[in-house]
Amino acid sequence: MVSSNGLEGLPGALGEPEPGIDLRAGFGVDLVRMNFTVGPLMSSSDLSTIWFDHTGKPHLRTQSGELVGLLTSDGEIELAAGQTIQVRAFSGLVEVEP
Repeated sequence: MVSSNGLEGLPGALGEPEPGIDLRAGFGVDLVRMNFTVGPLMSSSDLSTIWFDHTGKPHLRTQSGELVGLLTSDGEIELAAGQTIQVRAFSGLVEVEP
């Protein structure tokens, strides 16, 4: 689904459409790299949506909303400003490292 801002969105917890969030426009954030592992798969542009389930565990979905799987190791998102966001696979804890 594509939202009114032109971004790919995913269904919400009850299946209702939720718009995508443009981090660059909304927060001035530029992503440099995302690195997540689900079993033998490494993230790529097709696996760029991180999602937290009802228990708080992170997993990946494709841009069309299909479940790829739970993270099997800690992941990270590198920002253009130099910070790194760590996402812990077991707990879903999100940490920002300067």
